[in-house]
Amino acid sequence: MTSLIELKDIHKTYYIGGKLPVYALRGLSLKVEPGEFIAIMGPSGSGKSTLLAILGLLDKSDSGEYLLLNKNISSMGEKQFAFLRNRFFGFVFQSFNLLPKLNVVDNVMLPFIYSSEHKLSKREYVLNNLKKIGLGDRLKHRPNELSGGQQQRAALGRALSNEPLVILADEPTGNLDTKSSQEIMGLLKELNEQGHTIIMVTHEHDIAGWASRVLTLRDGQIVGDERKTVKTAYSESGKKENVNLSEKFSIDKIPKSRLLSFAGIKNYCYEAYLSIVNNKLRSFLSILGVMIGVAAVITMLALGTGARRNVEETLSSLGTNILMVRAPRRAQGISLGTANS
Repeated sequence: MTSLIELKDIHKTYYIGGKLPVYALRGLSLKVEPGEFIAIMGPSGSGKSTLLAILGLLDKSDSGEYLLLNKNISSMGEKQFAFLRNRFFGFVFQSFNLLPKLNVVDNVMLPFIYSSEHKLSKREYVLNNLKKIGLGDRLKHRPNELSGGQQQRAALGRALSNEPLVILADEPTGNLDTKSSQEIMGLLKELNEQGHTIIMVTHEHDIAGWASRVLTLRDGQIVGDERKTVKTAYSESGKKENVNLSEKFSIDKIPKSRLLSFAGIKNYCYEAYLSIVNNKLRSFLSILGVMIGVAAVITMLALGTGARRNVEETLSSLGTNILMVRAPRRAQGISLGTANS
């Protein structure tokens, strides 16, 4: 079976003030198999968030190898990483990161705007996902009209919209009450049983208990790796369908440069339209400012042109084509002034 992700001897160091080193990861190695539900735990400063950022290609390690579907991607550039993030990974953040001016559907459809895919072909899939996670009656609501649990559900729906290879969750229940936390974890567990690979960072033992594998980090190294025997839909039937993941998720087709397609232009225009509609006052003031600026420029050009033509007409009315300009003569000699009697 093709390995999903493999990290080999990963090192990551940050520098405080450009001088003081902070060793976030120290020679960490990790292998992730398809269909796993992994919880990453550890005290503050142990390297949990750094590990998740490297797994999700949000950050690069200082040294070591990153193998995605048995292909080393460590030397790839930011453009290739951006393509992989959009195509292969879904992110669920603790603070939801929903755009406040967009409704639930538009927030969930955002990944397709940046991937230049045609949104209409994906819209039905997104709507079905939102109904499955319990947001069928909240499709037109904005984030401030939703509860914390509903906002996290919307964030989860956004992570699933591009049918990712891996779902990465950073403290997905950190801002939720107990009931909402149980609901979100139930959804993640259900997704895992359907074959999705989930990697989650948490500091709560009861939340980590939902996972089939618990990694414990300390000082940038894995000091504990507890596995549970859990039968999932993937382990029973998904193996036959996903024996070779590299055929379904081809890394060799990553574009070196992103060309803007017609679908991409259409998506960006739609995003601009949403921005105008959802910020009416700001859009009106911007348009008014542009109109005043353009009118001022046109007026100044018209006044300048009119003044030039006025001077030309005055000169042409003198009746001659020759205009002589002479310097005034100055009196020579010394002036003795006037004698007083």
